[in-house]
Amino acid sequence: MASIPLDVAAGELHPIFLVPGASCSDVEGRLTEAYRPSVPSCGALKGKGWFGLWENSSDLVAYHYNRCFEAQMSLVYDPIHNDYRNLPGVETRVAKFGTARGFHGKDPSHP
Repeated sequence: MASIPLDVAAGELHPIFLVPGASCSDVEGRLTEAYRPSVPSCGALKGKGWFGLWENSSDLVAYHYNRCFEAQMSLVYDPIHNDYRNLPGVETRVAKFGTARGFHGKDPSHP
């Protein structure tokens, strides 16, 4: 492999933007005691730690999870802070956020 001097190669470089959720990154959810499910079955994972919240939207219908997914991914407007927040009792995170390791195929270890 030939080496290109940095001053020459720099003009040929282009940025790469990695956006969580644009590929198949895993958004995880955790339901705390503050979570009040709209349907009792949506609270089944309350208090059981982190679980795969966003993995494959085509699976939602097959597992009758549409209503739960919709509720747990919804945002609530906070007029005092002029900001949006997760639904009370729903915490979210992107697995391996800030690294390129978060961009991969579906993680089979997620429930």
